[in-house]
Amino acid sequence: MTVSGFLIDLDGVVYINGEPIPGAISALQELRRRGVPFRFVSNNTHRSRETIRARLARFGVDVPVEWIFTPLTAAIAYLRNAGAASCWLLGSPDAAEELKRAGINPADPAASHVLVGDLSDVLEYDMFVTGFRVLKNNHAELLALEHDRYFKGSDGLLLSAGAFVAALEFAADVSATLLGKPSVAFFQAALSSLGLPPEEVVMIGDDPRSDIGGAASLSIRGILVLTGKFDGVLPPDAAAPWKILPGLSDILSLTQ
Repeated sequence: MTVSGFLIDLDGVVYINGEPIPGAISALQELRRRGVPFRFVSNNTHRSRETIRARLARFGVDVPVEWIFTPLTAAIAYLRNAGAASCWLLGSPDAAEELKRAGINPADPAASHVLVGDLSDVLEYDMFVTGFRVLKNNHAELLALEHDRYFKGSDGLLLSAGAFVAALEFAADVSATLLGKPSVAFFQAALSSLGLPPEEVVMIGDDPRSDIGGAASLSIRGILVLTGKFDGVLPPDAAAPWKILPGLSDILSLTQ
């Protein structure tokens, strides 16, 4: 089957904890040389798109910021559509800055929306409690920037935002709206940017549920790589990938 373009996850596929995975950068550079289009589809909510773009450029992969799709861009569009100029963000300072640049106040206790992203190094009990109170007192909507269970860090697996979303859902007795992977709308935005039919696009990731399952909802084939958190064993409720490959460099054989 023809492969004309790729959607590519970042953490666990291109780099881990900010360090490039062997072979990944040269594979991306080769895709650029061949003129094979790709977009980055990441559930990273710790860093803004501009920060991610700058990191990739330092590695030798210089791409437009518009090629990078993160839940923060989806959140900005969602809030604008809702007519909301503020929210209560449970997330990183870099995520807060991206919201501010978009004209959205990320720390409004009177907000109508609570956003939950990566809290791996910024979690404070008071911040979390305020988010809970915003949900209860304002009848605010809970927005999950992503809902992954865990991700792979340099020293092992780490809790991802899904664990904290679940805590707020339980405490406030609400259900979160998911903005990142595996949201169909999130994948559709990236697919539309490629301008290719779904049957010619392949998603490369390390999460069977958010990467492969999300892509499958649009009939996009998925490839799991073994460089991130995927350990080779598929969860019983996960969509089966098209292929399982050692790493990103192995996708080059799929294109001319």
